[in-house]
Amino acid sequence: MPEAQAGSAAPKGKLTPRTYSDDFVDTQEENDHVLDLTSSNVAALMQGSGIEIISEREFNDKAAYILFMEDVLTIEINETTDKNAAPVVFCGDNGDQRWLPRGIKFKIQRKFIERLAQSHERHYTTVNNPDRDADNGMLTRTKGVQAIGFQVWHDPSPRGRQWLQRVTRSGN
Repeated sequence: MPEAQAGSAAPKGKLTPRTYSDDFVDTQEENDHVLDLTSSNVAALMQGSGIEIISEREFNDKAAYILFMEDVLTIEINETTDKNAAPVVFCGDNGDQRWLPRGIKFKIQRKFIERLAQSHERHYTTVNNPDRDADNGMLTRTKGVQAIGFQVWHDPSPRGRQWLQRVTRSGN
């Protein structure tokens, strides 16, 4: 059976013109729509598109950040009222794992405190919908809470308090 040429009129009900994938490709340059992230972050390339650019960083270089995370802080993990909870809390950072005791003060690196501060739980409650005309008779409400409560008794860095507040909020 002979094939109809693309763009030629085909007899009714018999043949349809062939379509090739090249027919859908624009004739623009190959790199027109490709982001080059080899030397920049996508946020820097898309400044006008609603991404908030943070002009000041907490740390200027990675070495300062690593030293900051290795600071030794004194903390205390709260006791729990859960009778099934363990008397210790597991915490790990990049393969370095620790079991942290509850109810006593101890010293530990900041990197572990970051993991504790970022741990959050979600609590769900179901209540009756006050709108009787609504389709669903129940509402589900959610609340994020910190999974493991603790206090920082000593932080050698003046930036520590601000850092802890930011890290605690980021886990939510």
